[in-house]
Amino acid sequence: MKNVSHGLVRQQGATLIVALIVLLALTLIGSGALQGNILQSRMVANQQNQELAFQASEAGLQAAEGWLGGLVVEPDIVSYRNWTAQSTALVFDSRGGDLSLIKQLAAPASTKNWQQRARTMQSYNPAATTIPGAPDITVELIAIERDEISSDPDGDSTSLDRFRQVSRSLGQSGQSEVILQTEYQIRFR
Repeated sequence: MKNVSHGLVRQQGATLIVALIVLLALTLIGSGALQGNILQSRMVANQQNQELAFQASEAGLQAAEGWLGGLVVEPDIVSYRNWTAQSTALVFDSRGGDLSLIKQLAAPASTKNWQQRARTMQSYNPAATTIPGAPDITVELIAIERDEISSDPDGDSTSLDRFRQVSRSLGQSGQSEVILQTEYQIRFR
């Protein structure tokens, strides 16, 4: 018997090695693209959560301002230090040496103390629907300015009361904190 090779050349496996290298490169490119997409999805979710937290805080401020704007007489006011869970007052007095509620929020250790005193949006607007990341709201009286400019028909003088509203929301996931504050001035008798 004769050994006939019929023109077959012995292969060294070079094609297999090149194919494996190309496959590895494509796998690395695909993996990088997938990680990029996952990162972008997380960024979009965080941005949406931040936006929800902002909108919730803003809705809380609007509820508090609407409540104040609808008052005809001064609201019941309680000292921040004298507040208890049974207090029905929705306004804290920050004029007599009490720490400002906004300063309470600035110190992380006292945030829980602030949260215990804060009210929900439904406290100021019972018709408000529950929203994702519903805000905690505080209203504090920061100044009363008596004036003689305007007096009612009975001759009583009026005052300009200035209130600070603070609204804090953590967003739907609890990962995005937004604290907004406004001041509102209204004339009472």
